[in-house]
Amino acid sequence: MQGLLRFMTTRRNLVDLVTQLLGHVEAASGQYRTDLVEEIIKLCSGSKYELIADFDWYFDVLVILAGVRGLEEGQGDAIAGQWTDVAWRVLPVRAYAVRRSLEVLVCRGP
Repeated sequence: MQGLLRFMTTRRNLVDLVTQLLGHVEAASGQYRTDLVEEIIKLCSGSKYELIADFDWYFDVLVILAGVRGLEEGQGDAIAGQWTDVAWRVLPVRAYAVRRSLEVLVCRGP
């Protein structure tokens, strides 16, 4: 299924596909949840973010994924890596990324 999703994904349908996958993440558990999170990251980050038309949207996806409880070891690192990479590489999203990061820190603080 995963290879098929990547083959079928375009700039036009990426948002819809990822939205559907995100809807399954919260209810999923175990390996299925792991696979969903990995697939979302791979779909969005593939070919140097070739399919991303709206990086603010992708940053919001990363914020949602970061808030998912019970992720597998290493998935937090993958999300953090994307978080940092997008904020660093995509200058137009940087201010938005900083604002969203501060919101996350304030809302999820100790």
